[in-house]
Amino acid sequence: MSADVRGLNMTPRLFTALLVLLALGGCSMTGITAPTATGTSSPREVPVVESVPLDGRVISDINIALCQAKSTDKPHTADEALRALRVAAAQKGATGIANVTSSVVSVPTVNCFSMAQATGIAYVQG
Repeated sequence: MSADVRGLNMTPRLFTALLVLLALGGCSMTGITAPTATGTSSPREVPVVESVPLDGRVISDINIALCQAKSTDKPHTADEALRALRVAAAQKGATGIANVTSSVVSVPTVNCFSMAQATGIAYVQG
């Protein structure tokens, strides 16, 4: 079984790995990085809502990818990625995140054995 992508014949596993690499490349090309500590033991997190409120102003899309770099490292979870997304949004000055998705990608890449990812739209209320 193969997937035909713009004239390229690829196996489904190779196609999935390519999509993951493109997603990671897109994250680093847009300058989005994982959140950093803010000097407190519990950084501020913003709430997750279904959609941007009518009086909300979109700040930016936010993407987080937590990489399991070595096979001996503990794999990350979708919940960890979601928490990192909430912290990153707070660091950007958001008051909430909408349209959130999170998942674990278990297809190995060159740099990661597995990844936990989360994406959403950061906004400011009012």
